[in-house]
Amino acid sequence: MDTIHEIGEFKPHASDGSEFAQHLRASLEYLLEQQPASTKDWLGLTGFQFFSEGELYGFLLDVYDYFYGERTAPPVAPDPDRPPPGNQDQFWTEWR
Repeated sequence: MDTIHEIGEFKPHASDGSEFAQHLRASLEYLLEQQPASTKDWLGLTGFQFFSEGELYGFLLDVYDYFYGERTAPPVAPDPDRPPPGNQDQFWTEWR
């Protein structure tokens, strides 16, 4: 799924008032409030590996802040070839 790498291209559509934009915002808010997906679920749905739920929901929080908040740069999707935790730099906010 290349969409995660193209988040910057979707920003204009995320807040244009369209039905898509309304559904996207509601979906992100639901994901952040309910945290229904595990890292395994997310991997199965998107093909992107997060090493913790904090990392996953931190990334989604950064996506939300980029679309609807004050974040000016899109968050960086996880590199599928990155090493496990302890050997990498973080590119997104850790959810707490």
